[in-house]
Parts: sequence; structure tokens; C-alpha cells
Amino acid sequence: MNPTHHPHADAATTAAEDVITPADILRGAARYLQLHGWHQDDLYTPGSGVPFPPACAIGAIYAAAFGRPGSSGEAGDDPHLPLARHTIGVLADHLIHHGVTTVDPDTLACADQLGAAYDTVTAWNDTPGQTPQHVIRQLRLAAIGWDNQRRAGGR
Repeated sequence: MNPTHHPHADAATTAAEDVITPADILRGAARYLQLHGWHQDDLYTPGSGVPFPPACAIGAIYAAAFGRPGSSGEAGDDPHLPLARHTIGVLADHLIHHGVTTVDPDTLACADQLGAAYDTVTAWNDTPGQTPQHVIRQLRLAAIGWDNQRRAGGR
């Protein structure tokens, strides 16, 4: 979003329909990957020296949520960190529900739901033979799924 879209609104006064959703973050992550490139085995391409380096799916989600590349450890008390974490869970649920990835039963039984979601998305992103086109497509499909669930009155 450009700063001029809502120049007088802040988070406290934004209308309910202007709330950023996981679908918005997923679409932003897909766009980030289109513009800046996709990466495996780390959040971002190490040592790239560019302000917006190629990213994995989770790195792209963080960049879309924070408005810049970053990680949960670097986010500190960024108000968008809970949304970024929730979005990772939404993507993991989409990947599992649609059979896009298989999940180790130990991961599913994990008491740490965020950790399980993170592990699921990371394993899927880093699968040998994975492609940027497939990652971008699944981010978009997960966003559509989120929107459809909301319209149908789900979660």
C-alpha cells in the first residue's frame, strides 16, 4: 500500500474492511517473489547486498508483513509479527489440506503450532525440484482459500 492511500488513517481508526488479512500478506509475498526472486535453504539470499534480496516463502511473508525483509527474531515488537506468524500457519494449513506437501506425523503432533507450521512451509519450500512458479502459485491459492473461507463464514 502506498502511504497516500489512507493519509489520515492509523491502525486505531481504520475501518474494518481495511484490516490487513493473511490473504493480503500471502498476495504480497507472492508479489515479493515475482519482483525480487525466490530462494531455498534460508529466509533470504545471504550476502546479496541488495535491500530486497530473493527470499523463501517465509522470508517473503515476513517482507510482506513488515514492509521490508526481516525475520521474527529481528521484528522485536513489530505490530505485524502476529499477523506474519498467523499467515505462515494459514499457508501450512493450505499446503496440508490440499495435499501439496506431506507432513511428518511428529510435526503434526508438535505442541508448538507455529513451529510445526514453520517446519511444514520450510520443508515444502526447500524440497528439491521446487520451483518459484509453484511457490508463487500456492501463495496465491492460499490467499484465495482464505478469502473464500471468510465469505463462507469459516474460521
